[in-house]
Amino acid sequence: MLPLLFANYLSKSSILVIGGYDTANLPEADYGHQRGGMKKWLSRLTMHLASCLITFSNYSREESEMNAALPPTKVQVIYLGLPDTIGQLPVKPPLPMVLTVGNVEKGNLMRKGLEPFVLAAHNLPGIPFVLVGKWRD
Repeated sequence: MLPLLFANYLSKSSILVIGGYDTANLPEADYGHQRGGMKKWLSRLTMHLASCLITFSNYSREESEMNAALPPTKVQVIYLGLPDTIGQLPVKPPLPMVLTVGNVEKGNLMRKGLEPFVLAAHNLPGIPFVLVGKWRD
């Protein structure tokens, strides 16, 4: 927040990248600064201090407008661009597989969808399910 305050003091433009935890309000998953309290107040103040806000998806832009009361004109979407190093995929994949990435800990069971992932693995025994991440709990 201090760099944004300093930019405002000097009448300079500032850019802040937002999305994810700072714009989320998911009390059922105990996730997001917009659930209330001091974190909500500080994150909103920080976002309002920035001259321009950047996020990586339309969903994140809509979430920031809804949860953080930001005007649509202040949030710009810039998609992540990654070079294609694989090229064209084969017509038929070598083997079917389901992959998810996330640390195994109580807070991530709902937030990262690990419970439904395990349930799906149970219901689809013929397909390998792979979870990449550390076991923290």
